Amino acid sequence: MASGNFLVGEMGLSVRGFNEHFLPELEKKGYEVRDIVALGDPNGVLISLVGQEKLEQAIEECVEKMPKKLAELARELGPGNMSANNFQASSFKTLGMYQNNETASGNFPLLAQRYLCDSARKKVDYLENKIKRFMNKKLSDI
Repeated sequence: MASGNFLVGEMGLSVRGFNEHFLPELEKKGYEVRDIVALGDPNGVLISLVGQEKLEQAIEECVEKMPKKLAELARELGPGNMSANNFQASSFKTLGMYQNNETASGNFPLLAQRYLCDSARKKVDYLENKIKRFMNKKLSDI
């Protein structure tokens, strides 16, 4: 069996959204998601996937189906009922492909840490810039 690490979706894709929309499609094809973490915008979710060969093809097929699937769901539910499904899922990125079915899970914690730290750093930089702009204002301007 093969394994791989992938970034899936972007802009608001959560673990819940992945589990509702992507996971059933992958499980139907005989794939198993062993690890998952939401990374926040713009990265979507990080997963480790295990299954027979063609892992990238399986992810790609799910990603290609998602816009149509979400549009159909939005029509069925009507406006305002899609808050849990408000995400974009038009891309994926392969981070690693392995012949061993345990390697992706072994690498998962380091990959997750890297992407979560990058996300946190961006948020800290944003807040730092806001604080600097705030401190440059005069007290009478506040």
